[in-house]
Amino acid sequence: MSSENEAISEHSKSNASGEAVSAAAELHTPEKDQPLAAATEPVDSLELIAKLDRLLAMVENRLTYDEGKEELIRRLGEEVKTYRDDFFRSLQRPLLLDLLLLYDTLQTVRRDLRQTEPLTAECVNAKLDAVNDELVEVLARQEVLPYAEHPEKLDLRRHRTVKVEKTANQEEDKQVVQIIRDGFTWGESILRPEAVVIKRYEAG
Repeated sequence: MSSENEAISEHSKSNASGEAVSAAAELHTPEKDQPLAAATEPVDSLELIAKLDRLLAMVENRLTYDEGKEELIRRLGEEVKTYRDDFFRSLQRPLLLDLLLLYDTLQTVRRDLRQTEPLTAECVNAKLDAVNDELVEVLARQEVLPYAEHPEKLDLRRHRTVKVEKTANQEEDKQVVQIIRDGFTWGESILRPEAVVIKRYEAG
């Protein structure tokens, strides 16, 4: 009997040990591990939310910076425009004052011509000469001067041909016959070329 009881006891211990191993194996199966993985999800979500919050803060800061930058650019643009307008007005002021003096001269000429009897060609020419002299002075103050020299032959840089007359004399080719409109320089450059009539040689 004693031997049978010991055999039964050993069998019971073996069964208990097997059941414990089986239970431990079940805890480590993928199905049993799933709840552990799910338990970590809230932590990842919190980190994601924190990153989104930081990103949102960066965007808001950048938008605020851009708005300030746009305001600064707008103000600088307005200041530059004001400075530019004042600068050009300062440049134009002397010329406008000179034109007003010319206007005064024209008014004086008109008044004198109305009061002059009899009105002769000599008198008219004298008044026109006075206006011309005044205008030349106005231009000179702006460094605009009429040509000091008038080349006898066509100069493509200084002349602009408006009319051509034929000639059978080859020596007269490109000779300036008439000045239609005066040329002017502005400083060292040509402001307006002289409009001229020239001769062009054509063999008979």
